[in-house]
Amino acid sequence: MIRERLKLSSAAGYLIRILATVSLLALFPVAPLHVAKAEPAGVTVERYYATWTDEWRTSSTTYVDIQPTAGYYPLKMTFTPAVTGNYMLITSFTISNVATNRQTHVRVLRNGTQLFNQEFTPSYGADFFTSGYTQVSQLQGQTTYTYQMQVMTNHVTGTARIRDATISVIKVENYYCASDDATYNYTAGTYQDGLSLDIPAVASGEYLVLAASSVANDSTSKEIYCSLFRGIISQAEIVSTYSRSGEYHGWMAMRIMAFSGTPETIKLRYKVLMPNTCTVNNQKIVAVKLSDLGCDAGFAESELLSVTNSTAYQVKASESFTLAQPGDYMMISFAMVNGSSTKAGREAYARLNVDNAFYVEKSFKPEAITDYVPLYTFQKYRMTAGSHTISLEYRSGNTIAITSVKNARVLYIKVNTLQSYQDNGINIRTSFDAGYPTIHLYGYAYQYQWSATPAALPTMG
Repeated sequence: MIRERLKLSSAAGYLIRILATVSLLALFPVAPLHVAKAEPAGVTVERYYATWTDEWRTSSTTYVDIQPTAGYYPLKMTFTPAVTGNYMLITSFTISNVATNRQTHVRVLRNGTQLFNQEFTPSYGADFFTSGYTQVSQLQGQTTYTYQMQVMTNHVTGTARIRDATISVIKVENYYCASDDATYNYTAGTYQDGLSLDIPAVASGEYLVLAASSVANDSTSKEIYCSLFRGIISQAEIVSTYSRSGEYHGWMAMRIMAFSGTPETIKLRYKVLMPNTCTVNNQKIVAVKLSDLGCDAGFAESELLSVTNSTAYQVKASESFTLAQPGDYMMISFAMVNGSSTKAGREAYARLNVDNAFYVEKSFKPEAITDYVPLYTFQKYRMTAGSHTISLEYRSGNTIAITSVKNARVLYIKVNTLQSYQDNGINIRTSFDAGYPTIHLYGYAYQYQWSATPAALPTMG
């Protein structure tokens, strides 16, 4: 588990009261206040975030909450938006199963209603599948919402594995989105259109574009193809052969796109290696302006194909930067990964590396050597002041095999709740005053909250 600390500049009296409260909590252990992370009052952007990075396992054949350690809340967050608005959901997770003939299922719920679910049967014990999901929904102000992620295995002899799981809900204003939850079948050997998103001429600036869908393959011997197009140019093409037919694999693509006064169309497209059937549902495309998500954004791309047979990690795309002060940063990475061998022990590996201290890794043993599957990661990480490097890296599991990577992209953007920003510019705030009376100390999937008028402390006997 990643434990995060906030260093707060405030009056000495404030610090004394905080320390007193924390000391008493140590004497009288209680469950932490279970509310999700949000901006202090008066800030225009609301963001809610929950995560668990360590691997967690369950042999339950019914959905259960991800609750890694007794005493911690599950991967579940409850919050009440201050105002009615449009909120973007972004999720990310990596799943596998200890048994190669058993499925792992994962789902995300909002107020008990399933938003989506994914399935995966590994072909080898080290095979991990990364996926994500996004959508934009209107949430009502002063109404309570609960988002949660749950996992199960399809048989008692299997054990579901999940790691690097995140849920984030962010209020957005400048965005375009398209959604289609209907089910479609594609049987042609040439690309057919799926969901489309029209970007109007008034769009201007850099946007984070996310596309996601759930796709089933009717065959275990023939590939299916899923691609994200900008106009007539593919931005990422997934080629996938399944170890179990009929199960729905989710995938998510990411790219930063600059729009500048010209109408454009972004679309999902599908084809198969005939004869075969590709079944698709839960299609989403979201383009949100980077300034809606945070400030101080930076990104790196390396689109061309790179290969290695080295078992040491090679850098594919990298970005270095220096911070004057600490902050919370959201990081999204994406790459298409191929392995030249279908034998166990010769897997392809790719990972997001932050300062050689934090990693999100995928290992992949393809069903066919033509397969290209995505590494997709979404994480929030506390950065200290000073120099930092984030990179997308890749390696081979054995020098006999070759790992290939293309379409590598890395984005970082500041979302620190101690740094607020308005639509008309960035307004850095490093200390709290009477206009912002609430201090938030963040933990796992909840926050400790202190206000200027705390409840009465318990009497010590």
